[in-house]
Amino acid sequence: MSIELSHLKKCQELVHKVNLNLKGTRVLTECASGGYLYTPILALMAGAERVFAYGRDTRFGSFKDNETALLKIAKHLNLTNRITCISNQDLLLDAASEIDFATNSGMLRPFTRDTLARFKPGAFVSLMWEPWEFRPGDIDLEFCQQNNIPIVGANELGERLSMENYPFFLFTKGAHAMDCMIANQSIAVVGGFLTGQLISQKLTSLGVEHKWFAKEPNDHAITFESMHELLSLDNLDLLVFAEHLQSDLLIGEQAAISFRQLKNKFPSLKVVHICGNVDAAELKGSELQYYPANIQPFGYMSFQPADFSVNPALELNTIGLKAAEVFGRAFRPARDYQHAIKTAIDAGYALDFAGGFFNYKARDIDSHSMMESPV
Repeated sequence: MSIELSHLKKCQELVHKVNLNLKGTRVLTECASGGYLYTPILALMAGAERVFAYGRDTRFGSFKDNETALLKIAKHLNLTNRITCISNQDLLLDAASEIDFATNSGMLRPFTRDTLARFKPGAFVSLMWEPWEFRPGDIDLEFCQQNNIPIVGANELGERLSMENYPFFLFTKGAHAMDCMIANQSIAVVGGFLTGQLISQKLTSLGVEHKWFAKEPNDHAITFESMHELLSLDNLDLLVFAEHLQSDLLIGEQAAISFRQLKNKFPSLKVVHICGNVDAAELKGSELQYYPANIQPFGYMSFQPADFSVNPALELNTIGLKAAEVFGRAFRPARDYQHAIKTAIDAGYALDFAGGFFNYKARDIDSHSMMESPV
């Protein structure tokens, strides 16, 4: 494997852009692939005293291959003396006892109480995603709350570094993959909260007329209960699903409308599925054209920015590491969570859980979701 110098240049630019400074800290993160290969490198570039990179064999690649690639990059940067790659559970537990914070994505799921119990006082978990995406089973939330181990969420829409355009870029990627342009098309967006909202907002800013369906009505969105209105349209060229938060069956045999009905009314309709609960089997049987080929169940994305470029993963994990830096420096002296989370939020890199971390009650897995990172 050759070293992608352009990826290292991007890492250096991101560290400089947010002034990421992890000097004096010990970090537990993952030994993964794709853009996630560079999370330990970002921490090292930011001056982390020691980085532990945990990995295992997955469908995305073997631990050995990922370790080889990671250590090759670290050697190129003369940083091998500060990184340790591990795949053994006992070594993971040993590492957990030394760290100041751990990231939570990909390889480091689930975080069980066996690992969390090894954390030293003042250590915490930094999410590489926003708190509303929290899914029970990935971290033992109650153990963290009971043992004063804070969990800090990333702010993906901060002023300094923002991921806000990526949902729309995913939509355009899916449309273009089916030879469909966005301009001058009849479009419906199904999904509220951030993903669907950001796509709808971008279409509006571009002057592209569209129907937007969301759980809750507003000045621009129609409710999911009104989905049958799609069948009253004269034309529908493109339908995109972008619902991360609500588990409602959006379209299918048991929903208000089915894909077969849409096929009968709009034979040339093309479907982009980013996320959301749809009847995938019925979609396939309808013979509508859709993207991608494999539709993921609710709680996962069928495709994501990291599938096409390392940059989104680099940016996302830079935000997560910066949130950890700011929170950690404020938290460690007095272990005052309220002060530390406010400091990190005010800096523009972190978000708290609804009602505050120590008051948060995890909902059922069916009622919220998370981006699946390539590992």
